[in-house]
Amino acid sequence: MRHVRAQQRRSGRDHRQRREADLLAGGRGEQDSARALRQPDYQASLRSHIAVRSNLFVAERFVSRIREVVGDYLRERPAAGAARVKSR
Repeated sequence: MRHVRAQQRRSGRDHRQRREADLLAGGRGEQDSARALRQPDYQASLRSHIAVRSNLFVAERFVSRIREVVGDYLRERPAAGAARVKSR
């Protein structure tokens, strides 16, 4: 089961990285933003879509995702690096 969850997290990270790259490159995300500014109907639709998914944008979720990323890093890093990192 752990393997499946780890694979799902990696898959999610891959998708987020691709989406972030698209946004940084001025891809579809930029086009969608411009469309939302120009078209009130699209903007209203986007607002309702975001409202339904608002739990994705709360601070608690952000903190839990950061902790998950750090935990993944600590589990996946080479054992040799563990000796160099000291807790305070």
